[in-house]
Amino acid sequence: LPYVTQKCEQLGLNYTFDTFIVGRSNEFAYAACKAVATDANSTYNPLFIYGPSGLGKTHLLLAIQNKIKENFPNYNQSSASLLFH
Repeated sequence: LPYVTQKCEQLGLNYTFDTFIVGRSNEFAYAACKAVATDANSTYNPLFIYGPSGLGKTHLLLAIQNKIKENFPNYNQSSASLLFH
């Protein structure tokens, strides 16, 4: 199981806000996710994302996780990984 967890974390590293393609259908979700990733006390926390397949929900959630890890490297790993673990 540690191997699987490690592989999942490695896959998730590719999902960042810089690699996300913003369009009309997801620009509000993108802005809300960036706000949550940079300020846990933002208006959008707690965050709920819902929508059809293919709009980038998983990408955005992993981007939040990656941004938190980047900004707070000493943050409790289990708390920062609640999204997919």
